[in-house]
Amino acid sequence: MSALFKIVWTDGYNREMVAEYAEEENLSYVEAEAFCAALRDASTWDGNWWEVRPQNARLWRGMEEFV
Repeated sequence: MSALFKIVWTDGYNREMVAEYAEEENLSYVEAEAFCAALRDASTWDGNWWEVRPQNARLWRGMEEFV
């Protein structure tokens, strides 16, 4: 089985208080890169940013990380 990836939304301003979330999961690398590029192209706000990460990558939970 090949490696699986997910698309993660992350804050474009890199603010620690903003949590990340998975936009789509269980994709091949090629599918994830294509979908991620389409999301970036369609975005109208600078604060949006999507990244391709391995399926088992841990997401930042925002302020929950500090509590």
